[in-house]
Amino acid sequence: MSIVAIADWLAVRGQEQRVAGLLAALTESALAEPGVIAFRALRSLRDPAAFVLLAEYADEDAARAHRDSDRYRELVQGTIAPLLIDRQVELHAPVLTAAGNGTAASGATGTGSARTEQGTAEQGTADRTDTPRSTAP
Repeated sequence: MSIVAIADWLAVRGQEQRVAGLLAALTESALAEPGVIAFRALRSLRDPAAFVLLAEYADEDAARAHRDSDRYRELVQGTIAPLLIDRQVELHAPVLTAAGNGTAASGATGTGSARTEQGTAEQGTADRTDTPRSTAP
């Protein structure tokens, strides 16, 4: 069963363009990974510092492989995370229809799991932890 990760990121003011540029590189890299079905970075029209990442993986192993990749460590953990005030990720699974496919018949999106790597606005940087995550785009 596929896994969908939805990440909400908030960039430090003044770093919005840099984060957007790095997200373009992350998207290209992620889409080249085996098991990544879709990967999309979106930017809020209301708040240019707010980003949403949508990532669909073939299964939990593919999500884990993405998170454990050298490119993820370099771009997300090493470069982007210090430019964020807040970073939250929630996992979802498809809602199965009567036909047994993963399309949500009523518009429901699935169920979530853990939120990770929350920072505080007072700190001005992301409060990163080394605790295991289910996944993170």
